[in-house]
Parts: sequence; structure tokens; C-alpha cells
Amino acid sequence: MESGWIVAISSISTIVATGLFSIWSKRIDAKQKVNEHKLTIRSAYVNKKIEAGQKLVGENNVRILNRHYIKMYLTALKDYKRDYEHLLSNHKLTEAKLIEISIDTNSFAALYYDIENLYLESDLLLNRLNELMPLVEPGGNYCQNEGYDANVDKAIKCVDELLATYHTMNKTIRDDLAKYDIL
Repeated sequence: MESGWIVAISSISTIVATGLFSIWSKRIDAKQKVNEHKLTIRSAYVNKKIEAGQKLVGENNVRILNRHYIKMYLTALKDYKRDYEHLLSNHKLTEAKLIEISIDTNSFAALYYDIENLYLESDLLLNRLNELMPLVEPGGNYCQNEGYDANVDKAIKCVDELLATYHTMNKTIRDDLAKYDIL
């Protein structure tokens, strides 16, 4: 009879141990699936963040080049003392070169990077530059005003500030992206 109890206790112990092991194993599997899901979401997030950063830096580089052209144009306006025929023939800059490249509304960089204040600053500077451009156009009514050179200087200063803002935005993004450099 004693051996019957030993067999029964042994069988029950084996069943309980197998059940506990099964529960523990399923819990580990569930936890691993959750961790894999989190890793997949994190990878997608990082990839989108890198893509948005690269896109914005590329757009800003185009904007920087455009602003350098505008600055050259404005500096030439001052240097040639309103001789806009000579200016346009030498630099071949037309209004098309001065058309603003607007900030892409499909840019998601603001979701991933702390650059909202830089966006706002660039918008304000851009609006100011757009206000100043008609005042410095060669051949316009404003060319003969005494404040013409001062307006050109203000426009150049505005372009310099805009360039600095774009460079700061690019640096912020590049610094943030540096932590994903795994090579």
C-alpha cells in the first residue's frame, strides 16, 4: 500500500511539474513575442526617423544653396550700384532663382526632432526676406530711395540669419542621428 502512495504522489508531482514547466515556457514565449513586436516597432520608428532627418537635411542643403545665390545677388546689387543691366547679364539671376522653396508639408522631421522653434524662426525670417525682396529689386521704384542700401543690408542680414538657422537645424538632426551610427 505504501508503494501505491509513492506512485500516486510521484505521478501527481510529475503532472504538477510538467504543468508548471508548460506554463513557464508559454509565459517566456509570450514575453519573447512582445519583445520581438516592440523591436519591430522600434526599428520602424528609427528607420522613419532617419529617413525624415535625411530628407530634411537634403531639403535644407538646397535651401542653403538657394540663399547663397540670393546673398550673392544682393551683394552684387550693392556692388554694382543699381546697374541692374550689368548685374543681370553677369550673374544671370532671374526671379525664378529667387523663388522660395517652401517647407515640405509632408516632412515628418518635426515629429522626430526637437526643431519646432527652428521651423518657426525660419518662417519668420523667410517672411521678412519676402517683404524685403521687392524693396531691393533692380529697376524698381525703390532703387532711387535713400534707404535702398539699408534695405539691401537688411536683406543680406536676413539671409545670413536664415542660413544660420538652416545650419543649426541640420546640426541638430545630424547630432541626433549620430547615435544611430553603428558602424
